[in-house]
Amino acid sequence: MNEMHLYKVIESEKINKLVCQFSLKVIDECERQYSQKLNNIVQTIKNSPESYKVLLLAGPSSSGKTTTAQNLRDGLRAEGIGAWSISLDDFFKDQENIKIKDGELDYESLDALDLDLIHKCLDQLIRTSESEFPVFDFINNKRSIFKRILKTNNSDIVILEGLHALNPKLLLPSYSKKCLRVYISVSTSFVSNNKTIITTKDLRLIRRIIRDYKFRNTHPYETLKMWSNVCAGEIKYIEPFKESAQIFIDSCITYEPCIFHKYLDNIIQELDKTNIYYNQILKIYNKLLYFNKLDSSVIPPNSILREFVGPT
Repeated sequence: MNEMHLYKVIESEKINKLVCQFSLKVIDECERQYSQKLNNIVQTIKNSPESYKVLLLAGPSSSGKTTTAQNLRDGLRAEGIGAWSISLDDFFKDQENIKIKDGELDYESLDALDLDLIHKCLDQLIRTSESEFPVFDFINNKRSIFKRILKTNNSDIVILEGLHALNPKLLLPSYSKKCLRVYISVSTSFVSNNKTIITTKDLRLIRRIIRDYKFRNTHPYETLKMWSNVCAGEIKYIEPFKESAQIFIDSCITYEPCIFHKYLDNIIQELDKTNIYYNQILKIYNKLLYFNKLDSSVIPPNSILREFVGPT
Protein backbone atom coordinates (compact mmCIF):
# COMPACT_ATOMS: atom_id res chain seq x y z
CA MET A 1 0.00 0.00 0.00
CA ASN A 2 2.93 2.31 0.71
CA GLU A 3 3.55 4.54 -2.33
CA MET A 4 6.92 6.16 -2.96
CA HIS A 5 6.99 9.88 -2.27
CA LEU A 6 8.53 10.92 -5.58
CA TYR A 7 9.23 14.47 -6.75
CA LYS A 8 8.28 15.54 -10.27
CA VAL A 9 9.45 18.36 -12.53
CA ILE A 10 7.26 20.01 -15.17
CA GLU A 11 8.34 22.50 -17.85
CA SER A 12 6.41 25.76 -17.93
CA GLU A 13 6.61 25.79 -21.75
CA LYS A 14 4.85 22.43 -21.87
CA ILE A 15 2.08 23.65 -19.56
CA ASN A 16 1.55 26.80 -21.62
CA LYS A 17 1.34 24.84 -24.85
CA LEU A 18 -1.17 22.37 -23.43
CA VAL A 19 -3.27 25.10 -21.84
CA CYS A 20 -3.42 27.07 -25.07
CA GLN A 21 -4.35 24.11 -27.24
CA PHE A 22 -6.37 21.82 -24.97
CA SER A 23 -7.20 23.82 -21.84
CA LEU A 24 -10.37 21.98 -20.80
CA LYS A 25 -8.90 18.55 -21.59
CA VAL A 26 -5.77 19.40 -19.61
CA ILE A 27 -7.82 20.55 -16.63
CA ASP A 28 -9.98 17.42 -16.74
CA GLU A 29 -6.92 15.18 -16.88
CA CYS A 30 -5.15 16.98 -14.02
CA GLU A 31 -8.22 16.74 -11.83
CA ARG A 32 -8.76 13.10 -12.80
CA GLN A 33 -5.24 12.20 -11.66
CA TYR A 34 -5.85 13.78 -8.26
CA SER A 35 -9.27 12.12 -7.93
CA GLN A 36 -7.81 8.73 -8.82
CA LYS A 37 -5.36 8.96 -5.92
CA LEU A 38 -8.26 9.55 -3.53
CA ASN A 39 -10.34 6.79 -5.08
CA ASN A 40 -7.47 4.35 -4.43
CA ILE A 41 -7.66 5.24 -0.73
CA VAL A 42 -11.44 4.85 -0.70
CA GLN A 43 -11.14 1.40 -2.26
CA THR A 44 -8.48 0.40 0.27
CA ILE A 45 -10.90 1.16 3.10
CA LYS A 46 -13.85 -0.41 1.30
CA ASN A 47 -11.92 -3.65 0.75
CA SER A 48 -10.98 -3.91 4.43
CA PRO A 49 -13.46 -1.82 6.46
CA GLU A 50 -12.82 -3.66 9.72
CA SER A 51 -9.14 -2.60 9.62
CA TYR A 52 -9.74 1.15 9.89
CA LYS A 53 -11.52 3.41 12.34
CA VAL A 54 -9.54 6.62 11.77
CA LEU A 55 -7.91 8.06 8.65
CA LEU A 56 -5.06 10.37 9.61
CA LEU A 57 -4.26 12.97 6.95
CA ALA A 58 -1.15 15.07 7.58
CA GLY A 59 0.84 17.50 5.50
CA PRO A 60 2.55 20.89 5.58
CA SER A 61 0.81 24.24 5.25
CA SER A 62 -1.28 24.74 2.10
CA SER A 63 -0.91 21.17 0.91
CA GLY A 64 -4.69 20.86 0.44
CA LYS A 65 -5.51 18.79 3.50
CA THR A 66 -8.97 20.27 4.07
CA THR A 67 -10.32 19.69 0.56
CA THR A 68 -8.71 16.27 0.37
CA ALA A 69 -10.33 15.25 3.65
CA GLN A 70 -13.71 16.46 2.41
CA ASN A 71 -13.33 14.68 -0.94
CA LEU A 72 -12.30 11.46 0.82
CA ARG A 73 -15.34 11.81 3.06
CA ASP A 74 -17.61 12.23 0.03
CA GLY A 75 -15.94 9.35 -1.79
CA LEU A 76 -16.43 7.01 1.16
CA ARG A 77 -20.05 8.04 1.54
CA ALA A 78 -20.64 7.37 -2.15
CA GLU A 79 -19.50 3.79 -1.47
CA GLY A 80 -21.95 3.48 1.42
CA ILE A 81 -19.34 4.02 4.13
CA GLY A 82 -20.16 6.62 6.78
CA ALA A 83 -17.35 9.18 7.01
CA TRP A 84 -16.73 12.40 8.95
CA SER A 85 -14.02 15.01 8.42
CA ILE A 86 -12.50 16.79 11.42
CA SER A 87 -9.88 19.54 11.19
CA LEU A 88 -7.22 19.78 13.89
CA ASP A 89 -7.24 23.55 13.30
CA ASP A 90 -10.54 23.69 15.22
CA PHE A 91 -8.62 22.57 18.31
CA PHE A 92 -6.32 25.61 18.34
CA LYS A 93 -6.12 27.30 21.71
CA ASP A 94 -7.25 30.92 21.94
CA GLN A 95 -4.58 33.38 20.82
CA GLU A 96 -3.72 34.47 24.38
CA ASN A 97 -2.88 30.85 25.26
CA ILE A 98 -0.50 30.27 22.34
CA LYS A 99 3.19 30.28 23.24
CA ILE A 100 5.50 32.93 21.85
CA LYS A 101 8.54 31.88 19.82
CA ASP A 102 11.06 34.45 18.55
CA GLY A 103 8.54 37.19 19.25
CA GLU A 104 5.76 35.49 17.24
CA LEU A 105 2.82 33.28 18.15
CA ASP A 106 3.87 29.67 17.57
CA TYR A 107 0.88 28.09 15.81
CA GLU A 108 3.08 25.33 14.37
CA SER A 109 3.78 23.63 17.69
CA LEU A 110 1.74 20.69 18.94
CA ASP A 111 1.31 22.78 22.10
CA ALA A 112 -0.86 25.19 20.11
CA LEU A 113 -3.52 22.47 20.04
CA ASP A 114 -5.71 21.47 22.98
CA LEU A 115 -4.47 17.88 23.06
CA ASP A 116 -6.61 16.87 26.03
CA LEU A 117 -9.73 18.07 24.25
CA ILE A 118 -8.75 16.15 21.10
CA HIS A 119 -8.41 12.95 23.12
CA LYS A 120 -11.69 13.58 24.89
CA CYS A 121 -13.70 14.34 21.73
CA LEU A 122 -12.35 11.45 19.67
CA ASP A 123 -12.58 8.92 22.49
CA GLN A 124 -16.16 9.93 23.21
CA LEU A 125 -17.09 9.84 19.52
CA ILE A 126 -15.60 6.40 18.94
CA ARG A 127 -16.96 4.88 22.17
CA THR A 128 -20.45 6.44 22.25
CA SER A 129 -20.94 7.51 18.59
CA GLU A 130 -21.62 11.11 19.62
CA SER A 131 -19.45 14.03 20.67
CA GLU A 132 -19.30 17.84 20.67
CA PHE A 133 -16.42 19.37 18.72
CA PRO A 134 -15.07 22.93 18.88
CA VAL A 135 -15.05 25.37 15.96
CA PHE A 136 -12.18 27.85 15.63
CA ASP A 137 -12.86 31.42 14.51
CA PHE A 138 -9.88 32.40 12.33
CA ILE A 139 -11.08 35.96 11.85
CA ASN A 140 -10.91 36.66 15.59
CA ASN A 141 -8.24 34.05 16.39
CA LYS A 142 -10.19 32.34 19.13
CA ARG A 143 -12.54 29.43 19.66
CA SER A 144 -16.04 30.14 18.41
CA ILE A 145 -19.10 30.04 20.66
CA PHE A 146 -20.58 27.57 18.17
CA LYS A 147 -20.05 23.84 18.54
CA ARG A 148 -20.22 20.97 16.07
CA ILE A 149 -22.20 17.91 17.14
CA LEU A 150 -21.16 14.66 15.45
CA LYS A 151 -23.21 11.47 15.57
CA THR A 152 -21.74 8.39 13.96
CA ASN A 153 -22.34 4.67 13.52
CA ASN A 154 -19.92 2.00 14.71
CA SER A 155 -18.75 1.31 11.15
CA ASP A 156 -18.07 4.97 10.28
CA ILE A 157 -14.63 6.35 9.43
CA VAL A 158 -13.31 9.48 11.16
CA ILE A 159 -10.97 11.54 8.95
CA LEU A 160 -8.65 13.66 11.07
CA GLU A 161 -6.66 16.21 9.08
CA GLY A 162 -3.99 18.63 10.15
CA LEU A 163 -0.32 19.44 10.48
CA HIS A 164 0.14 17.03 13.40
CA ALA A 165 -2.14 14.22 12.26
CA LEU A 166 0.73 11.69 12.12
CA ASN A 167 2.12 12.60 15.54
CA PRO A 168 1.64 9.54 17.78
CA LYS A 169 0.66 11.81 20.70
CA LEU A 170 -2.48 12.80 18.85
CA LEU A 171 -4.41 9.59 19.49
CA LEU A 172 -4.89 7.44 22.53
CA PRO A 173 -2.85 4.20 22.09
CA SER A 174 -5.98 2.05 21.91
CA TYR A 175 -6.90 3.56 18.52
CA SER A 176 -3.48 3.71 16.87
CA LYS A 177 -3.73 0.23 15.29
CA LYS A 178 -7.00 1.08 13.56
CA CYS A 179 -5.53 3.99 11.56
CA LEU A 180 -4.80 4.54 7.90
CA ARG A 181 -2.01 7.13 7.71
CA VAL A 182 -1.84 9.42 4.67
CA TYR A 183 0.68 12.17 3.93
CA ILE A 184 -0.10 14.92 1.41
CA SER A 185 2.11 17.69 0.07
CA VAL A 186 3.18 19.43 -3.13
CA SER A 187 5.81 17.23 -4.77
CA THR A 188 6.01 18.93 -8.16
CA SER A 189 8.25 21.84 -9.15
CA PHE A 190 8.22 23.86 -12.36
CA VAL A 191 11.19 24.66 -14.59
CA SER A 192 11.94 26.80 -17.63
CA ASN A 193 14.99 26.15 -19.83
CA ASN A 194 16.29 23.72 -17.19
CA LYS A 195 16.06 26.38 -14.47
CA THR A 196 13.74 25.89 -11.52
CA ILE A 197 11.31 28.78 -11.32
CA ILE A 198 8.71 27.51 -8.85
CA THR A 199 9.77 25.08 -6.13
CA THR A 200 7.37 22.90 -4.18
CA LYS A 201 7.67 25.32 -1.27
CA ASP A 202 7.04 28.33 -3.56
CA LEU A 203 3.78 26.81 -4.75
CA ARG A 204 2.55 26.23 -1.22
CA LEU A 205 3.48 29.79 -0.28
CA ILE A 206 1.54 31.19 -3.24
CA ARG A 207 -1.46 29.10 -2.22
CA ARG A 208 -1.21 30.34 1.37
CA ILE A 209 -0.84 34.02 0.46
CA ILE A 210 -4.02 33.88 -1.62
CA ARG A 211 -6.00 31.80 0.90
CA ASP A 212 -4.98 33.85 3.96
CA TYR A 213 -5.76 37.10 2.18
CA LYS A 214 -9.19 35.94 1.02
CA PHE A 215 -10.41 33.87 3.95
CA ARG A 216 -8.32 34.44 7.09
CA ASN A 217 -8.09 38.21 7.27
CA THR A 218 -4.30 37.96 6.99
CA HIS A 219 -2.31 40.49 4.97
CA PRO A 220 0.25 39.03 2.52
CA TYR A 221 3.06 40.69 4.46
CA GLU A 222 1.92 38.91 7.62
CA THR A 223 1.89 35.60 5.75
CA LEU A 224 5.45 36.23 4.54
CA LYS A 225 6.53 37.28 8.03
CA MET A 226 5.29 33.95 9.44
CA TRP A 227 6.53 31.76 6.61
CA SER A 228 10.03 30.98 7.95
CA ASN A 229 8.52 29.83 11.26
CA VAL A 230 5.95 27.78 9.35
CA CYS A 231 8.68 26.00 7.39
CA ALA A 232 10.79 25.48 10.52
CA GLY A 233 7.75 23.97 12.23
CA GLU A 234 7.23 21.58 9.34
CA ILE A 235 10.77 20.27 9.67
CA LYS A 236 10.37 19.88 13.42
CA TYR A 237 6.81 18.58 13.66
CA ILE A 238 6.08 16.77 10.38
CA GLU A 239 9.33 15.33 9.03
CA PRO A 240 9.93 12.97 12.00
CA PHE A 241 6.60 11.24 11.39
CA LYS A 242 6.23 11.46 7.60
CA GLU A 243 7.63 8.01 6.92
CA SER A 244 4.95 6.43 9.13
CA ALA A 245 2.44 7.20 6.35
CA GLN A 246 1.19 4.27 4.33
CA ILE A 247 0.10 6.44 1.40
CA PHE A 248 1.63 9.60 -0.09
CA ILE A 249 -0.28 12.11 -2.24
CA ASP A 250 1.18 14.83 -4.47
CA SER A 251 -1.42 17.61 -4.26
CA CYS A 252 -0.04 19.68 -7.14
CA ILE A 253 -2.61 20.36 -9.84
CA THR A 254 -0.47 20.87 -12.93
CA TYR A 255 -2.27 23.92 -14.31
CA GLU A 256 -2.47 25.87 -11.02
CA PRO A 257 0.30 28.43 -11.75
CA CYS A 258 -1.88 29.58 -14.67
CA ILE A 259 -4.74 30.20 -12.22
CA PHE A 260 -2.82 32.00 -9.47
CA HIS A 261 -1.36 34.67 -11.74
CA LYS A 262 -4.56 36.75 -11.65
CA TYR A 263 -4.92 36.58 -7.87
CA LEU A 264 -1.42 37.80 -7.11
CA ASP A 265 -1.84 40.41 -9.81
CA ASN A 266 -4.81 41.84 -7.89
CA ILE A 267 -3.11 41.57 -4.50
CA ILE A 268 0.17 43.18 -5.48
CA GLN A 269 -1.55 46.31 -6.77
CA GLU A 270 -2.81 47.02 -3.24
CA LEU A 271 0.53 46.58 -1.46
CA ASP A 272 2.73 49.21 0.14
CA LYS A 273 5.89 49.24 -1.98
CA THR A 274 7.97 50.59 0.90
CA ASN A 275 7.36 47.51 3.05
CA ILE A 276 10.38 45.23 3.62
CA TYR A 277 8.42 42.27 2.22
CA TYR A 278 7.38 43.94 -1.02
CA ASN A 279 10.37 42.75 -3.07
CA GLN A 280 9.85 39.23 -1.80
CA ILE A 281 6.24 39.09 -2.94
CA LEU A 282 7.19 40.79 -6.21
CA LYS A 283 9.73 38.03 -6.80
CA ILE A 284 7.02 35.43 -6.20
CA TYR A 285 4.67 37.26 -8.54
CA ASN A 286 7.31 37.36 -11.29
CA LYS A 287 7.63 33.57 -11.14
CA LEU A 288 4.02 33.31 -12.31
CA LEU A 289 4.72 35.48 -15.36
CA TYR A 290 6.21 32.39 -17.00
CA PHE A 291 2.70 30.95 -17.28
CA ASN A 292 -0.28 31.80 -19.43
CA LYS A 293 -3.35 32.94 -17.53
CA LEU A 294 -6.41 30.79 -16.98
CA ASP A 295 -9.63 32.11 -15.51
CA SER A 296 -10.71 30.50 -12.24
CA SER A 297 -14.12 29.71 -13.72
CA VAL A 298 -12.56 26.60 -15.32
CA ILE A 299 -11.78 25.07 -11.91
CA PRO A 300 -14.22 22.30 -10.94
CA PRO A 301 -16.16 22.96 -7.72
CA ASN A 302 -14.56 20.04 -5.86
CA SER A 303 -11.01 20.82 -6.99
CA ILE A 304 -8.33 21.18 -4.37
CA LEU A 305 -7.65 24.63 -5.82
CA ARG A 306 -11.02 25.86 -4.53
CA GLU A 307 -9.54 25.64 -1.03
CA PHE A 308 -7.26 28.55 -1.92
CA VAL A 309 -9.23 30.69 -4.37
CA GLY A 310 -12.78 30.01 -3.18
CA PRO A 311 -15.94 29.32 -5.19
CA THR A 312 -16.53 30.74 -8.66
